Amino acid sequence: MGWLQRLVAFEGSTRAVGLMRIGAGLLLWSRFARELMPLRDLELDRLVISAVFYVSTTAMVVGFATPVAMAVVSALLAVMVLHYGIAGDPEGWSHHHVHVHMLSTWWLALTPCGRSFSVDRWLAQRRASRGGLPAPREWGPLWATRLIGVQLGTLYFWSAIDKLQQHYWTGERLQHLVMNYYTGASLPDPWWFTALLAATGTFVVVLELVLPWGLFIRRLQPVLIPIGIVLHLLFYVLIPVNTFSLLMICLYLAYLPPDSVHRFIDSWLGHEAGSTR
Repeated sequence: MGWLQRLVAFEGSTRAVGLMRIGAGLLLWSRFARELMPLRDLELDRLVISAVFYVSTTAMVVGFATPVAMAVVSALLAVMVLHYGIAGDPEGWSHHHVHVHMLSTWWLALTPCGRSFSVDRWLAQRRASRGGLPAPREWGPLWATRLIGVQLGTLYFWSAIDKLQQHYWTGERLQHLVMNYYTGASLPDPWWFTALLAATGTFVVVLELVLPWGLFIRRLQPVLIPIGIVLHLLFYVLIPVNTFSLLMICLYLAYLPPDSVHRFIDSWLGHEAGSTR
């Protein structure tokens, strides 16, 4: 069970999870702000959810009382997705793109994501300065980031399996998407267009079968992460995936060595790189 001990003992800089906390919180606003506009629905339960959503997600983004804020947001998303989404099944609330928001927030809530880029850190630094103590470390247990990686890998894997059943290999499914969003009832005339769609569909399926395990291999990350980012950017530009692509790109930080992220930010800000401990 050495692998389990290594997983539980995994620690590192909290800057990556701090960035994921901010990105995930901003994307929650983008995804749910319309449904949860104040006074849009005057039923008591929706008014309460709206108020709790805006207060707790604001605290999440700025990193104030972060553990409490993350717990509240996690519980609220469970109510929104599992009750209103699955039980009530209003359009858009039970989609797997929404489930990614919920699950990634759960896993981030299990990390010390408030120790970096947060009001909590600023307040802790002020207390340390008044007491003549060194600034608190941006460091903590990060085992939950592995759950984020497994979640993304599972999504890629089952997405690929689903595409095997939808004629992606032949390009037929992509033909339907092109006609639905761009051309109407007919496809463009050039013969190579159909071949291009078939090649694209095949590439996407193969890539989604590689990403679930390849993203965990550090030597493959310099190749697979840029390809995955480009794939999601194309999804975002070409088809209506809402916040899904941007959230997936944000969560790629979970695969990167946290200390490397820390040092990169130091170098980007012009700070002298030192020990993350």
